[in-house]
Amino acid sequence: MLALDSPSGYTLSLILSFSLSTSRPLSLILSLILSLILSLILSLPRPLPFAVKVMTTVRLSFMESVKGAKRQLTFPTMHSCSTCSGSGSSTGKTMACPVCKGSGVEHTAMGPFHMQTSCRKCAGTGRVPEKSCTTCHGSGSVKSEETIDVDIPAGIEDGMQLQIDNLRYVTIEVEPSSQFRRKGTNVYSTTHISLPQAVLGGKIHVPGLYGDMAVKVPAGIYSGQRLKLRDRGFPSVHDYTKGAHILELVVDIPS
Repeated sequence: MLALDSPSGYTLSLILSFSLSTSRPLSLILSLILSLILSLILSLPRPLPFAVKVMTTVRLSFMESVKGAKRQLTFPTMHSCSTCSGSGSSTGKTMACPVCKGSGVEHTAMGPFHMQTSCRKCAGTGRVPEKSCTTCHGSGSVKSEETIDVDIPAGIEDGMQLQIDNLRYVTIEVEPSSQFRRKGTNVYSTTHISLPQAVLGGKIHVPGLYGDMAVKVPAGIYSGQRLKLRDRGFPSVHDYTKGAHILELVVDIPS
């Protein structure tokens, strides 16, 4: 017997009733089996399951990605029908499924193959509502919405996903900054200094992710040189470390 779960949630079993001693080549037999399985899977209906994965997108400003943010998000969900208490029956009673006769499975014979699938009428339970509920139409559940508060951690990066629970996911989009560039947990920016500052060195003030930074410029610096300011970059979402701020200095040469 070969058992297989199909994408629609049904279980498929094939029972082979032939001998491998047959003169038919084994490769042809296996090819027929695979073709049959594929055909059956593709022919099965695709009912909407009770629980499906739901994804939404949250757009953050560049600075919100630095410090973290909070959002109220509304997700579609399914709740038990209050009219029938989730039974799907307006009378509260069920009966044997007329398709599978209460067995929960359907059988199909095709040549040497005997196929067994979960019943498409009762989803394998063997029971159906005696009279379908007019609110949920016999499904036992109704569509609803749930609003939750979501904490977005500091250091989140564009394209990352947050898993709220087993079924709900949030994809993050971060707006670009005209002042800063991000690479990993490091942030990059450029500032201009005068020729005397480049020759003699000194202290300058430049904008950073957490406010203005006082930066000591060493004497004899050249245009395009970079200074690495540790722990001034993005916080890591994986641990408690921080990246660096890479500051590129451009020397303004008088014309």
